Formats: sequence, C-alpha cells, structure tokens
Amino acid sequence: MSISAVNQPGIPQDGAANTTVGPYQAQLTEGLYLSVFDVEGFTINVSVRPDFADRISEDQLRQIAESIVVIPGAATDGTIWTDQPLG
Repeated sequence: MSISAVNQPGIPQDGAANTTVGPYQAQLTEGLYLSVFDVEGFTINVSVRPDFADRISEDQLRQIAESIVVIPGAATDGTIWTDQPLG
C-alpha cells in the first residue's frame, strides 16, 4: 500500500473526478488507486498494488483515505508542518 499527500490545490478540470470520499471530489481507478482532491490544498493518493487488490476492498481504501488528517493551512504555510503519529 502507498499513501501520499501532494501539495496540489484544486480539482482537476479534465473530468478526472468520478466519485467522492466524504465531502471531497475523488478519482477511483482500476487496480485500487484513489486520489482525493483539494483536501486543505492537498491531493491525497492511496493505492494498492494489483497483486494485493484482493486483500483490500474499495470500501477499506475509501476509509483509509477519509481517515487521513491534513493540518488546515499546511499547503501554504510550511512552518506548521509536523510529523504525525501513525497510531
């Protein structure tokens, strides 16, 4: 599994958003790759390798994406970036 947050505000205008996660526009592609757009200025990406796709359901992938906490303002103010425990 791979999880990343990219400082990328906004929602792609190319029609990439094909679902939602919580209140956010998102894109779900085959092979269990989920991008959640404009979460406090970040795009959150959660993916599972295709050979492990049978171990994690789409619902679990959505729950993982929705549980990621983004510190408000972090996309524009690097002085508030901090490590967060995974626990």
